[in-house]
Amino acid sequence: MSLKALFLGYGRMGAALGETWFEANLVHSIDAVDPQCSRDVKAKVFRTAEELPDTSYDVVVVAVKPALASEALAALAHDRLAKATIISVMAGVSIDTLQQVLPFKRPVGKQSINHALARGVRADARRTAYAPPSSRFQGSSAS
Repeated sequence: MSLKALFLGYGRMGAALGETWFEANLVHSIDAVDPQCSRDVKAKVFRTAEELPDTSYDVVVVAVKPALASEALAALAHDRLAKATIISVMAGVSIDTLQQVLPFKRPVGKQSINHALARGVRADARRTAYAPPSSRFQGSSAS
């Protein structure tokens, strides 16, 4: 698959989702912005949005703490997101609220994956499928 994804936040929740997308060959590449990520991951992790490469993204996953969403989205260059769909995995933030804080108009979706990941169920862009306990992402319980 040739999708380019950007993750805002690559902690336990973001990394669990992103690394599963890699394993399922759902994305070609993932860039992530996370100033505290210190895991060994397949995604290219940047400390700030200013460090991101000059590329456009097909999907942006917002996986930051809800209080940081507006700041994280405002730091993104609009031209890099011209064709991107925004997906939120933030608890307690509605699609309407997310659309209001977006500094640009883009399609927005929401996916709640906390409970699925905590039970060993993997979420991907096409389906939700059971993952045996031996293949669970390490440390993927609720963030």
